[in-house]
Amino acid sequence: MRDNLIGILVTVSIHLAVILILLLTVVHPNIEKQRQSIMFDFSKQDKIEKLEKEIARQKAANERVERMLREAGVGQDAPRNVAVDRSKLKDDRGTDAEKLYRDAKRIEQQARENINRKQEKDPYVAVAPRDDKNVTPSEAKESTYQGPSVLSYSLGERKGSYLPIPAYKCIGAGEVTVIITVNAAGDVVDAKIQEGVSSSDKCLRDYALGAALRSRFSRSKTGAAREVGNIVYSFIAQ
Repeated sequence: MRDNLIGILVTVSIHLAVILILLLTVVHPNIEKQRQSIMFDFSKQDKIEKLEKEIARQKAANERVERMLREAGVGQDAPRNVAVDRSKLKDDRGTDAEKLYRDAKRIEQQARENINRKQEKDPYVAVAPRDDKNVTPSEAKESTYQGPSVLSYSLGERKGSYLPIPAYKCIGAGEVTVIITVNAAGDVVDAKIQEGVSSSDKCLRDYALGAALRSRFSRSKTGAAREVGNIVYSFIAQ
């Protein structure tokens, strides 16, 4: 009886040893591989989520610009040159669009009046669309690189009294932020590109800087000798 019990215990011990060896050599490596695979899948998922968020952010930005243009009364076929005071854009969800974009409509009307006065020598004034039938080959090539633009500005309580809107003639499209310094009289005395958030396209930068330096704002209500703000130019490809 005792010999039988010892035999059973030896047999069980051998089987347990075999099972332990199998666990260490076969099952454990598979579990480790699965764990690494799961970690890798999570890493891929994070990248996908970041990409989706970036796409959604860009789409939302484009929709905001399009909404600004529509509410400013600018059609799809018109030269969409609009100026907007960003101090009025804090929250447009419950704000009357007509009140929100009053300045935009005023600037747009000024641009159209400039067209009627035929200020063709000013490269920053909005230009009227041309009839392709009357355009020479050289003019047609030039118009290919011409596009409308939208600008918004932020300068405390000051309002824009003259804001040239670049009807640019560049191949690319993008956004350029110009940091401006304005004196008490409302003149822009200094302008520089804000790096990191602006397009690297030199053509767009030149048009934005030129327009910013020509801009004028209302006089300072506080008598401050200098005030710093910015103008954001969004150049839209045709």
